[in-house]
Amino acid sequence: MVRWTWRVKLYTALETELLGRLREQAELTAIDVFAANLKDLLLAAPAGRK
Repeated sequence: MVRWTWRVKLYTALETELLGRLREQAELTAIDVFAANLKDLLLAAPAGRK
């Protein structure tokens, strides 16, 4: 009974919590990278003829 409870209830809850935290951290990191790339792009000299 204890093993079943661990497997079905606790393990699932812990897995969901961990994956949620990892996803949130990945999204924040992706936003930071996007912001840095956008800043570099906007501050770069224009390409093409003068």
